[in-house]
Amino acid sequence: MAFNGTGTFVRIYSWLTDQAAGILVRADRMDTDTNDIAAGLSNCMTRDGQSPPTSDIPMGAKKLTGLANGTAAQDATTVLQVFTSPTFSDPVFTGNVSAAGATSFLVPTATAGDNTTKAASTAFVNGVAMTAALPTQSLGFLSSTGTVASFTKSLTFGLNLSRATVAGHATTADIWGALGNQIDWTGTLTTTIFPNAPQAGAERVLICADACSFTAGANMLIDGVASGSTVTCAANDQVIVRAVSTTQFKLSRIKYNGMSQVSSVPIGAEMVWPTETVPTGWLEENGASLLRTGTYAALFAVIGTVYGTADGSHFNLPDARGRFVRGWDHGAGVDPDRATRTADATAGATMTAGDHVGTLQADGFKAHVHSARTGTFGVGGGPGNASGGDGDSGSTGGNETRPINTNRMMIIKY
Repeated sequence: MAFNGTGTFVRIYSWLTDQAAGILVRADRMDTDTNDIAAGLSNCMTRDGQSPPTSDIPMGAKKLTGLANGTAAQDATTVLQVFTSPTFSDPVFTGNVSAAGATSFLVPTATAGDNTTKAASTAFVNGVAMTAALPTQSLGFLSSTGTVASFTKSLTFGLNLSRATVAGHATTADIWGALGNQIDWTGTLTTTIFPNAPQAGAERVLICADACSFTAGANMLIDGVASGSTVTCAANDQVIVRAVSTTQFKLSRIKYNGMSQVSSVPIGAEMVWPTETVPTGWLEENGASLLRTGTYAALFAVIGTVYGTADGSHFNLPDARGRFVRGWDHGAGVDPDRATRTADATAGATMTAGDHVGTLQADGFKAHVHSARTGTFGVGGGPGNASGGDGDSGSTGGNETRPINTNRMMIIKY
């Protein structure tokens, strides 16, 4: 055996030992020794690549130097290929690809219409995607020439569906620093403003834990609520707060009807209702007197005392019972008696007579004439004679002049 298993070549015979032993050079001993040497050489790799290795070769912590860049799939790669200018063919990554210290990644530019999961180069985004999606325009934060698009401002945004808890305070309830977009709103103080929002367009949804109130103002806009008036929300109502700017906010209320949040209808909206049971969140227009604060504060902010008031703490609903509703003339010239319309006679009503919403007209009958003639006439051989006078046809008809109609209940949103 030419090699001993650890890479050491071992001869079979020693010529000096044979000489000392008086052993002559013989063909059989010479061939055996020479064949062993030939076998050992045949087990070596040749520099010209004639004999490939037949097993793994441990490098003993040594380097292979002077390698050429690999080209075939099973070629060895060099440090240059891996770390300086690597080229990969369909690599599959199983972890995060880090670009620490790198300034950019160069990726091929996909063709227009390519909808695969390949990485998009800036050339593709600017030259293909943005050209189709963004014509020449400026969106404030994004500018496009029709070929190249760029961001002109840094935006910070996010959507966090977790819920936080914030206690309501008059001016210091920081809803923007909360950990979620949905906020359990606790506390009883009336809120008049919020701290500055991080940017215009920011939004939070307040879910009222108990009754809570908000006062409208120049920087606290509330749907259907006049500036200076306060709206009170019930438990489980939702209040959507949107930042018009960093310092001005718009609030929309979504009422809870005992089972779910209902769509937001403007406070004071009227509707014709087909049953005799008033739906939740609405009132029959029956002229009832209600408190200005608490549950009906938002409705009072809309209609005020136009339809009457019992005292300084109450206001009246409109009274539509038994009456037809007529569209406000408002300069159209359709209502010939618009100037003589009367204000509601209910005590404390502040509406103005004439062509204004809420005014009344008594029943009427358009002026017209019916003519009739009655008399007696003589007949015989002589000249005739006649006498007569005016008369009427007598009373006919019912208690009023009206078209065919059907009853409905008029209701108003509070």
